Amino acid sequence: MARKKRSSVALEKAQRRIAGMQSVTRAADFGNGYTMESYEAHIQTMQEKLMTYNRMLSMVDGAYNDMLMAERKLMDFSTTCSPALASATAKTALNTKWPEAAANLTAKSALAAPLIL
Repeated sequence: MARKKRSSVALEKAQRRIAGMQSVTRAADFGNGYTMESYEAHIQTMQEKLMTYNRMLSMVDGAYNDMLMAERKLMDFSTTCSPALASATAKTALNTKWPEAAANLTAKSALAAPLIL
């Protein structure tokens, strides 16, 4: 599920405000370092940060989806592999702990096998 991208009310408000101020004057100086140029720079910085953040969210979504796919593949593999592993482990344990019993079972199953003509 994709994460919701962020928007900024403060950025939208600042963009509307500077557009209005630029319609009156292009080079305003409000004192103490508050100029139209510095205002535009702050707006630009915020736009870049917001775009970077939203791009990172998209990357996280992609990584999350990749992880979910790998998890599904692992679950499928485990489900398929478990019975085969259990069978192989049981045969190994039987041969290791009771070699004579395993040999007898193998011989009996060979004798009990139907003849195919």
